[in-house]
Amino acid sequence: MVDKRIHPLTTGLAIGMFASFPLQGVVIGPSAAWHNFVAWLAR
Repeated sequence: MVDKRIHPLTTGLAIGMFASFPLQGVVIGPSAAWHNFVAWLAR
């Protein structure tokens, strides 16, 4: 049976994921380790 409501954990995780995007762009994006990983992944 479908309950037709969103579980509170799902809501919290979605909010946390979207809130972390600016942090990822500022901290992780410009790091040398990230660029090396993406270069390795793109081979």
